[in-house]
Amino acid sequence: MSHSSEDRLQDPPLDLKPATARIIPFERPPNELQRAVQLRAQEALERDRDRQRFRPAPLRWAVILVLAAIPVVLVFGAVDAFVRAFHHLNASYSQMPAPASQTTDTPAQREVVSQPGVVMLSPVPPEDASPSQESPTPAGE
Repeated sequence: MSHSSEDRLQDPPLDLKPATARIIPFERPPNELQRAVQLRAQEALERDRDRQRFRPAPLRWAVILVLAAIPVVLVFGAVDAFVRAFHHLNASYSQMPAPASQTTDTPAQREVVSQPGVVMLSPVPPEDASPSQESPTPAGE
């Protein structure tokens, strides 16, 4: 390595002999998998061409869309009508006056069953409930 890299660049190139060896391409015969993949690819290309030929017209797409939208609109309309009727019914019940007490039980009318181990709960009459709702005043005041 007596020459520097700059000297080598400046030297004229040596006459190279033409290559005497031939390169022979080596091709393997396709195996079963490669043939199957190629066959599937060709079939897919043919299907795509067929689909493009038989593509439906825009008018047909519009008709299909309208026919598909009809059941959807009917279902949403039915649900909306049901909810509106329920709100109307709820509003009419909420505007009705409160029913008057139809049965006023007196202590004489109540039948008291005294059986051991059975406790019957009864509502407190309104006359008895009003004094107990007031706050009790201390006895010292």
